[in-house]
Amino acid sequence: MKVKARQVGNSITVTIPRQIVMELGIRPEMEIDVTVSDQTIRMEPVESRWDRLLAELRKEAAERGLTENDIEQALQAAEKVTLRRRNAMGTCERRTQGA
Repeated sequence: MKVKARQVGNSITVTIPRQIVMELGIRPEMEIDVTVSDQTIRMEPVESRWDRLLAELRKEAAERGLTENDIEQALQAAEKVTLRRRNAMGTCERRTQGA
């Protein structure tokens, strides 16, 4: 696939065709490692720590037979518990401050 290099300020920009962007899952602001070897430019998306963690969690969930819906429900339940605890702690703090 051929693309044109374009001058942008003091740099040269090459547009990555949409097909390749979709295939590699490239997103705006994503870090890309660029290397040169034997007159060849190689570009690889840099996977963030968050992306690696999410991939590991999805793999583990799939191994356990969990669906994304199961995970969503568990997250919502955990959020409710956290909110209840925060509210209870706020009540305790108000009681001690008023005593």
